[in-house]
Amino acid sequence: MTLRESGRAKKDRKGQIVRDENRNAVQIPGKLAFCQADGWFMEAFGYAQVTMNLHNHRVTGLHTAFDAVCEEASKLGLHVTGSELIGLAPLRAILDSGEHYLRKQRKNVGIPESAVVRAAVHSLGLNETSPFNPEERIIEYCLREKRKRLVNVPILQFVDGLSTESPAPGGGSVSALSGALSAALCSMVANLTFGRREYTRSNGLMEEVSVKAQILKARFVELVDRDTDAFNAYMAATRMPKKTEQEQRARDIALNAAAHQTTLIPFEILELAPSLLELTESVVRKGNVNAVSDAAVAAIQAEAAAEGARMNVLINLSMTHDPAFENDMRKMSEALIDRVRKMKKKNLKLAWRRLGK
Repeated sequence: MTLRESGRAKKDRKGQIVRDENRNAVQIPGKLAFCQADGWFMEAFGYAQVTMNLHNHRVTGLHTAFDAVCEEASKLGLHVTGSELIGLAPLRAILDSGEHYLRKQRKNVGIPESAVVRAAVHSLGLNETSPFNPEERIIEYCLREKRKRLVNVPILQFVDGLSTESPAPGGGSVSALSGALSAALCSMVANLTFGRREYTRSNGLMEEVSVKAQILKARFVELVDRDTDAFNAYMAATRMPKKTEQEQRARDIALNAAAHQTTLIPFEILELAPSLLELTESVVRKGNVNAVSDAAVAAIQAEAAAEGARMNVLINLSMTHDPAFENDMRKMSEALIDRVRKMKKKNLKLAWRRLGK
């Protein structure tokens, strides 16, 4: 009653409920907004239980509620042993909790999503009462497409598939993978710097870099499959029937849409590359000097992603039969690749300088 939003009735020194002039009980507001809660002692298990419904996790998160219960329990000389989530939870609610507890531990939050989820599950004690499987208890994970994704197969299997006569996956997916590897290396260098005594002044920057790198990594990982899907969609359109005028028209529409996608996806990879190189410059300049070579490799991988993506944009443009679109894509691609090359060159120059070479 102390925690729930509706609060509890105010009592006088004699333990009597205080009422207003209309004989209504005077309420003491609870600590947690958007929270319904109740509690009782469970004799069969020998412990008390607090049950809550949280109606807005952005205002009162799982961690906010859990910490509040721990605080009230401590006042009574009690210890919270764990928690249990009934039903499903939004991914953001779990991530917010993970980031909250990581920060309390003075750890960097710019780590893989799975690690942030683990931090939340462990800190909230979600495994104490019953097993908590994120794949079954987080809404977004339950809704994920169950098809086999390239990014989920073992590295050797991906490389073996790449080496066959199949045209997909191909250079576009590899370019996206290069971008993901670059982002991952940026995050690695930032995490190797964060929290080190000699780099204390760079903590804020390194956390910012690692968080942005994790976001970019996820974008590039998604593009690994999207590039292959776009090519497969184009090939599927080429196999559509074209015996009648109506079939031909439908096929042309499908081919046009698919051709544009095969160009736009590698262009998205190319567009993201400068953001990668901005991060690599930060870790080259301010990152742990023992990981400067890793930061330099991140810059090289970023350029590889951009060069490969540009090549795929240019070769796929021929399938669009759209002169205006083709002209725009060529101009923007040239401007982007020129910027990427200059940024990568600057990064490597800075890296060699820090290495004293």
